[in-house]
Amino acid sequence: MRTFSLPIVGLLLLSLGTGAFAADQFSTAVVFSESGFPVADAATPSTRQLAALLPGARPAAAGELAALLKDPAIRLLVLPYGSAFPEEAWPDILAFLQHGGNLLVLGGRPFTRSAYHDAAGWRLRDYSVRFARTL
Repeated sequence: MRTFSLPIVGLLLLSLGTGAFAADQFSTAVVFSESGFPVADAATPSTRQLAALLPGARPAAAGELAALLKDPAIRLLVLPYGSAFPEEAWPDILAFLQHGGNLLVLGGRPFTRSAYHDAAGWRLRDYSVRFARTL
């Protein structure tokens, strides 16, 4: 069983202040969550752990990210798979960040292991700074 890093929890709680556990505290957050998505360079918290840490956040599969990240109410994108991120969502993630959106990557090196989906499922590409360099 993998464990979730307590320093990350501490940082989240410090940034939230006293209202950390309000049910709607993270109603403006989207957590990328995809069954079978690969993890790179980090341990990933369970869906239950993420729900407890980010109450009110909306889970979103890769196909839902484009629409959700265009919603002006969304202010935070959480990528919990370490260095891995869905390659097909890159243009939408980049636009979200360029328009003032916030990002929380749990572990790894952000945007260095893109993942793509084919008939066999999710696959990781080799390490690259191609996407990170754009930022």
